[in-house]
Amino acid sequence: MTSLPDGKCDLCEGSGVIQWMQPDENGVLREQEHPCIRGCSGWWKQPDAERSQVVDVLDPTELGDR
Repeated sequence: MTSLPDGKCDLCEGSGVIQWMQPDENGVLREQEHPCIRGCSGWWKQPDAERSQVVDVLDPTELGDR
């Protein structure tokens, strides 16, 4: 986990929520938010595969034709 000098997460700054502005289909900027992907929210965690915690990783070049 990367942190700021004060020890807070560099993505959510300790709030547990990542926020950004994104235009909608009409070009109006809307505020979006998502629980911090580093688990700072206390309840949302990335899937195991995205946290490099998969038990068995298959190399697609070794599978051959199935």
